[in-house]
Amino acid sequence: MVRRRQVIRAVGAAGLSLAAGCTDSNSGSARTPEARTERTRTTPPRQTAGTERRTTTESETTTEETDETTTGTPEDGEERFIAAEDVRTGSIPLRKLPYEQWPRHDVGHCSRSVAEVSELANVSLQNESDSDSYDPLNTAKNINDIVRCYSVEGVEGYRKKADRMIEALLETSVRRAGAAYVSYTFYYDWHGEFPLIPPIYSGMAQGVLLSPLSRLYRLTGEQRYADLAHLVFRSFDRPRGTLASEYVDEPWTTMVDSTGYYWIEGIPLDPPGHVLNEKNAAIEGLYEYWRVFETPQSELLLTAALKTVKDHTDDYRVPEELSWYCLGHDVRTPPRYHDLHIRQFENFYRMTGDRAFERAAARYRRDQKAAGVRTTDEK
Repeated sequence: MVRRRQVIRAVGAAGLSLAAGCTDSNSGSARTPEARTERTRTTPPRQTAGTERRTTTESETTTEETDETTTGTPEDGEERFIAAEDVRTGSIPLRKLPYEQWPRHDVGHCSRSVAEVSELANVSLQNESDSDSYDPLNTAKNINDIVRCYSVEGVEGYRKKADRMIEALLETSVRRAGAAYVSYTFYYDWHGEFPLIPPIYSGMAQGVLLSPLSRLYRLTGEQRYADLAHLVFRSFDRPRGTLASEYVDEPWTTMVDSTGYYWIEGIPLDPPGHVLNEKNAAIEGLYEYWRVFETPQSELLLTAALKTVKDHTDDYRVPEELSWYCLGHDVRTPPRYHDLHIRQFENFYRMTGDRAFERAAARYRRDQKAAGVRTTDEK
């Protein structure tokens, strides 16, 4: 029997607006015809369900999983959809940074009081006049900020608000094969021209949400946070095509390309956009999940994602100019995203000790200066 999507909607209030996809209102110049014309697309991107069927190896189990919430920590016998031989990982080491140096942790910084965060919507809205326009990314960012405040101040009011927001956001999620997918629930004109139809899934939102769930488990030891973190993490292990034979409207936020590179998509499209800053933000969430749980599968996916970025930093680069926002479409990044690319590469160097990321950050910083854009240190 074909199983179809059912969305349970939570009531939200006013929130922040979305900035997603391979587009930005201040994106700057488009690529010239001479520059990498092989990537120029003449047809609009589209949302599609995957059509490839997963080949089950002898090492995989074939027991059907339900769409119910799965509890407990991952067991050795739990089904895996991505194996080491499926993806490129290289020899990227992983450093066990102390909590204060985790990529999404701002040491000693809490910018809002309990009273202020209590006024936040449990689920942010893209449009204040549309109570169904859920924005999971900004919701996850707000949860992340509140958990940071809880870790700094130790005040239970922060955790209680985070709990309410997590519950409300996950009530809007779609459950597939033991994974939870949050989604944008409003129509979005990508590039102001190509309409995207909800639900719109987001690997970036999934990754940003992983951070506070993982850190709440680390801070409290309460199993319920681990259970929720595992639900979200499993979405990274369900690449495009995995569930296509079971679901008419297959959700996906990751993919493995024909050469074995593992991509996390900010918004899954066909052709894929491969937005750099969104993939990087998701990787930071994967790192924090790995630091807390240290499962073999989280290490595999984290190193595979880092390998993909490491091998493609020059593809996003434009010497002496600002970098490309993504690989799939002709959009130049605005200055703030180029600066973000640099900071993310620096984070990856700290996370791995791999000097390829340090060198990439240095190249991008030289390009930034050559383009006449002030760096973060100069602002």
